[in-house]
Amino acid sequence: MFQTTNEYFMRTKLKELAAKSGLTGREIAKQLDVTPETVSRHMNGRTAMSFDDAARYSELIGCSPEALIFEPKGIDVIGEIQPDYSVQTFNIIDGHKTASAPFSFPPNTTGVLGGNDKSQKYWTDHSLYIFDKSAMREKKVDSHSNERLSIYATNDQIAIGLVYPDQIKVGEPATYSVSNTRTGMPLKNLNIVWATPILTIYTELSLLGIEIID
Repeated sequence: MFQTTNEYFMRTKLKELAAKSGLTGREIAKQLDVTPETVSRHMNGRTAMSFDDAARYSELIGCSPEALIFEPKGIDVIGEIQPDYSVQTFNIIDGHKTASAPFSFPPNTTGVLGGNDKSQKYWTDHSLYIFDKSAMREKKVDSHSNERLSIYATNDQIAIGLVYPDQIKVGEPATYSVSNTRTGMPLKNLNIVWATPILTIYTELSLLGIEIID
């Protein structure tokens, strides 16, 4: 049975997410072996819901427990990946877009959209690349970028690629080589302003419930 005492409770989104799943309160009650009144009280906030309750509900309706209890925070989306793997940033007038989801994105992150070029059908289509924004803000090259798929910036552009440090020469600034899987041709001796690894890539955004808001 549900536990509803001696817990820290918050108002939930059970009613909204249950409706999206296509399940009624009575159907949920039957599958969880509780009374319809119990589910109704949780849906309407008349009875506090524990984290254990949220875990049981979430498994049934197909969401994360945190989506029931917390309001997930969206992240800024600063641009869109082009067929050459450069990133076209959204201009100041239009402003950044926001990605929202029925779950929380990793903390201190931002993202860039994969392209949507139906004629070329390149592999970034319908995707969202997530990265920590500290390196971008602090103008530094994160050491974790080495030999990893990363987003990086030179004085000319922002782009996606595999970043490799060049051999360090005494008294000279560090330079890097970058390659991407599309061209296979490395760019050498780049002066990179900042770089940070791609932490995760979400694909098929609509199936995950991720929305991009202007």
